[in-house]
Amino acid sequence: MHAWDASRALGGDRPVPPALAGQLLRLAPMLVTGDTRHGLFDPAVEVPRSSSPSDRLVAFLGRDPARGPSG
Repeated sequence: MHAWDASRALGGDRPVPPALAGQLLRLAPMLVTGDTRHGLFDPAVEVPRSSSPSDRLVAFLGRDPARGPSG
């Protein structure tokens, strides 16, 4: 996520590659739980189910895919 954050902070728009985002989407709920999220990630952002894997991943990790790391 740091690479995505840095890209957005510098004005870029490079999504997480779809295959990688898909794999991370399967793992993220096991690693980022209600008990572990606080202090590490903002609350999840709602995005449409039709969103890309990259947008769903960054949204799960508390970033707004439309706005970037600072929301």
